[in-house]
Amino acid sequence: MPKYIVVIGSKDAGKTTSIRALWKRLGGKKLPNDPPDFHDILEYKGAKIGFHSWGDSVHYLDKHDGGIPNLEDERCDIIISAAKSKGMTQDYFIKRCKISDLYWVGKVWQADEKKSTEQAAKHIEILIDALI
Repeated sequence: MPKYIVVIGSKDAGKTTSIRALWKRLGGKKLPNDPPDFHDILEYKGAKIGFHSWGDSVHYLDKHDGGIPNLEDERCDIIISAAKSKGMTQDYFIKRCKISDLYWVGKVWQADEKKSTEQAAKHIEILIDALI
């Protein structure tokens, strides 16, 4: 069973931007057509890390481009995703995961948005390092 790290926030709060910054920190390269939301799998320090940045709708979590079930089928050790700060997308993870395998991460807001995004990515990287 994978561990799940879920970046929470309101719509357009920077969840995907933080996940993309983390993906780049861990070795992600440019994706075809540079889509606003994305999914990918990276090897990092011997662990398989799955990324799925669609988090504003349960439909996208469950089906879009394979979604979370696809990353589970790929036997990812850790899955990074997004969810709105309240509602059905949080419920999706609560129902799907054991509480001991689920980590919620919020973004710390600062006047410098780029710095805030990089801090969120670094924070998640530290959590990943602790989990692997």
